[in-house]
Order: sequence, then structure tokens, then C-alpha cells
Amino acid sequence: MSPLFTCCALVLLKVHLSQALAKHYDDARHTHTHTSSQKQITEHDASNDAWAETTAWMISNGATVTPNIHGAPTQHAGNSVRGVVTTADLPKGNFLEIPSSLWINIDTFPNFRDVRLDQQECTSLSKDNQKQLKVSVGLASESRDTSKFAPYLSNLPTLEDYKAFHPRLADTELLAEFAGLPLVDNIKVMQTVDAQIQRCFKAWRKQKDSPVSDLTWDQVKLALQQFRTRCYGTNGGGSSLIPASDLMNTGSSANLNTEWGSGNSTHFVVATAKPLSHGTELMDSYCPTCDNTNFVLIWGIFLEDNAVQAANKDKAAPDSFCPAIRAKVEEALDTSPSHMAEVETNKWRAPRCKAATMNRPQGPLRCSLARLAWQTCSETPVQSMYRGDAAYDGDGGHKDAEAILSHSEVKGSWAALSDEELVKYLDLSARHRVHPRLTGQQIRKSPVATVQITADGYVRPT
Repeated sequence: MSPLFTCCALVLLKVHLSQALAKHYDDARHTHTHTSSQKQITEHDASNDAWAETTAWMISNGATVTPNIHGAPTQHAGNSVRGVVTTADLPKGNFLEIPSSLWINIDTFPNFRDVRLDQQECTSLSKDNQKQLKVSVGLASESRDTSKFAPYLSNLPTLEDYKAFHPRLADTELLAEFAGLPLVDNIKVMQTVDAQIQRCFKAWRKQKDSPVSDLTWDQVKLALQQFRTRCYGTNGGGSSLIPASDLMNTGSSANLNTEWGSGNSTHFVVATAKPLSHGTELMDSYCPTCDNTNFVLIWGIFLEDNAVQAANKDKAAPDSFCPAIRAKVEEALDTSPSHMAEVETNKWRAPRCKAATMNRPQGPLRCSLARLAWQTCSETPVQSMYRGDAAYDGDGGHKDAEAILSHSEVKGSWAALSDEELVKYLDLSARHRVHPRLTGQQIRKSPVATVQITADGYVRPT
């Protein structure tokens, strides 16, 4: 019997990622259970320095920050990931109040905001993509040494970090290996959009006395990734980078313990949703109604305990996908009996990845795709791999194991959208403001809690 189909429980991955890659994981991306792919991200990690440096700068520029909080390594899905942790008991209430002067958005860069991009190469871009280009050019033009925002910008992920885990930067060879997985077509459209943005930038750069003549495409591409993956939806329908708040990890709705809002144009406020004890990690909600396809496409994250079930609509992997991908999935994931037993006990969406997977080029992204393929092929009416609702054979394997990678009836919540429409809505999305056309509302009642979204824009666990 194939190891992919043996009964099973998880072995903690001993993956040593670079300190730089840890920067990604504190975000959402940097989320706790993201691709489970990240493991030992240096105990002497940059988390405390990132929080301390960023908040010290913020306080000197008018922000209010509760002192009993610091950056620290936190454990998520067997991985050591930088996070934000309380150093004393905290009452319910505000712990971050960030003035709009410290937000980074299109209005931060009026010289770029007001540029008219009428070059032929720019006409194919939507207004939203043009705005993304302008804010990214502004962000890229900020010197990490002399910028007003330097203490914050110096702690953001690098382009190499993003290449390791984000699908927009997936290599052609990796996408070919997972051909048939529905989001692979979405990724290709995302890359096509970015190629159009690149052509527009290069035409803008060639103009006489161009304000972007000293920038490279790699600088702008990095800024695009930083803004897309870290921005919050703020008042007025815009998106902004919010220093310090974006250092919090995310997770399933049961673990969320903060709430936030920007109900007025002067401050972005983050509060504890309830009293928290000493040593508690502060957890942010990126999107409590997003399934794992959305998490992977927007933030490069796979939440193994995601409460949201992919909705069944009109688009699915082709019938040939699950049998064809079986060997790749088995190669990437830990399907040992002991690990799979833990997967079943905890009702995880997919097994975690092998250390060898993480050590390959684009290892974290490969892990996310393999786990999503497993989820796609196992969340069927069979539901036999880790639901604990079917018998096992005498060899310790699952009787219905062969069906898991030969059945493909699960569709994403985005299934009714064309690939182009999907990418348009992805590019309009931000933390706490994912476009409603992308989200599936099927939240499991157990064991994970649901959430409520209040009139003032807060997202609260219930």
C-alpha cells in the first residue's frame, strides 16, 4: 500500500529556514500555521528587534503602544515563527493606536499618485493595477537608510523570501508539476498581470526626466509583493501598510484574540478582544471567511486548521488530476502512520511536509501546493483520510485510501469566477477586506469557533 494512504500522525518538521524567511512568517503570511512548511526559524530571531525597533519609532512619531508586549519566537504547526506576545496580563482594550501619518498608501506618495500613465504599454492595466504600481514605485523609492519609515521598512521580507513561498513568483517548472490544480491557472493569470505591470513600468522609466529612472524592476516587484501581502483595508475603501500591526500572525478563528478598526481617518486602532494572560500570542484575523485557496493565492499561506470548507461550485480539478499528482504529493508530505494519526486526531486539512521538501528550491511554496492538492483530493464525499469516519484495513492503511487521489469533486469558493475575474478580486483584497466574491461562508461549527463582523468593522471570534 502506498505510504500516502497509510493511517497516520505528525512528526514535527525540523526545517531550518533563513532568518530572512522568518520575516515572511510573522505576517500573515507569516502566519502561524501557514504552510506548516516553516519550521525552525532561528531562536535568536529578529522578532523582538522588529517589534522593538518599529514600535520605538512609532511612539516617537505619535503612536500609542502598550509596553507589555514584545516580539518573540512562537510555535505554529511545529514551526518556530516570529510573533507578538504579551509580557504581562493585558486587560481587554486598545494596545496599538497608530496615526494616519504612519500609514503607507497611495497618498503617501503624491508625486507618483498624480502621474498620468498614458503610455501605450500602460493602457491594458486597470486603474487598480496602475494604483498598485504607483504605490509600489513610491515604496521602492524610499531609502531604507534615510526614509522616515526606515525602522519599519528594514524589517520587511526580501524578494528572495517571497520567491520561497509566494505563488506569484512560482517557477514555470513547479507550476507544471502541479498542473491541473485549479489555482495553478489562477497563478498564471496573476503572473500575466504582473508582466503587464512590468511593461508599463519599463515604458514609464524610459520617459524623459522620468521620476522612476533610478529604480529597477526587482525593486518595484519587491514593493508590489510587500504591499499586496501586508496591506490592510482602511477607511474610504483604500489599502494601507500599518506598521507593527502587520507583525502579528494569523490562524483559525478559534485562536483570534484581537480586533481592529480605522473608523475615522486619524488612527488605526488594534485592541485585545478579551483579557489576555502573560505569554499569550496576539493573533490577527486576515480573513475569517477565506478558504485555503484564497490564503495561498493572497498571502502564500496554508492554514492546516482552517475552519472554512471549500465550497462546491462549478470549477474543479480535472478527473485525471488526483491520480496524476499522487506521486508528487506522496513525495512532498509526511504520510507516516504516526504523523497521519495526528492529522486525523486534529482534523488538519492535510499532512505537514517533509524536511526534504522544505529544503528544495521554493520549498515552502511546493509544500503549500502539495497540501492544497491533498485537500482538494481528500475533501470529497469519501472524506476518509483524516476525518476519522471510516475503517482501516489490516495493514494499518485506510480502506478507501485509493479513492482519495482519484476523486476530485471539491471546488473552490471562487469556482464560478473566470481566472481573470478571480485575479481582479485578489488584487482588490487586503487583510480584513477580502472581496466577498472570493470568500466561502461555510464555516465548520466544531472544533473551530466562528466569528462576527461588527458594524464598526471589527472581526471578533464568537
